[in-house]
Amino acid sequence: MVLITKGGFPWLNPDFTFRRLRITREAILGDFYTSIDNLNGPVDLYLLHRDDESKPVSYIMDILNEIVKSYFIHTSCCSIARTNCSSPS
Repeated sequence: MVLITKGGFPWLNPDFTFRRLRITREAILGDFYTSIDNLNGPVDLYLLHRDDESKPVSYIMDILNEIVKSYFIHTSCCSIARTNCSSPS
């Protein structure tokens, strides 16, 4: 069995259109630790519901790396489908 949880779900309007993305350090970490508390322990994989192209990929990855270092997650992977991503130099 693999235990997966997700975070960063956007705030929605009453008609279910996006009101605001929640890809901030506080939102991602808050959602992650809430999941850990609700699930009573570590998870195998943590996913984000959405990307926020207004944030640099490095900003998002730094937050996810902080989660990996917490030892409450067993494996990390990331898929960001942006056409404007540049390779690390």
